[in-house]
Amino acid sequence: MKWASLFFFILFFTSCAKLTYLGEALTLKGYSDEQEAIALRVETQQKKIAALEERIMAGDDLKDLSSDKELLHTLGVPVLVETVDQGGDRWLYRDPVKAFDVSRIYFYLDSAGRVTRWTRTRDAEPL
Repeated sequence: MKWASLFFFILFFTSCAKLTYLGEALTLKGYSDEQEAIALRVETQQKKIAALEERIMAGDDLKDLSSDKELLHTLGVPVLVETVDQGGDRWLYRDPVKAFDVSRIYFYLDSAGRVTRWTRTRDAEPL
C-alpha cells in the first residue's frame, strides 16, 4: 500500500502524469489494495488452521464444532467440499497456501449439517 500510494503520488502530482492516465493509475492502486486484502485473508485463515491444529494436538475432541454454522463461524470457508455418504458432505480444512506435507482436517457432515465425525491426516498418511 505504501509503495502504491507513493507511485500514485509521484505519477499524479508531477508534470509527467496526464489526466488521461488517471483511470489506469487508479486501477493499479485498486489492484494493490486488493492484493493486501487477499494477503490479510490468507494470514487470518492460516492462524485459524494453526489454532485448530494446536487444539487437536492438545487432545481436544472438538465437540464445540458440531454443525456447519459453527464450522463456518470458527474456521471460515473450507478449502474443499465433497458430497459423500448418502447426501452428506466432507469439508477439508488445511493451510490455504501450502500444498504438500501439510496436515488435512476433514469434517464429515450429515444431510442436516451436523458434524458426525472428523479426521486428521498428513500427506504421507492414508485417508
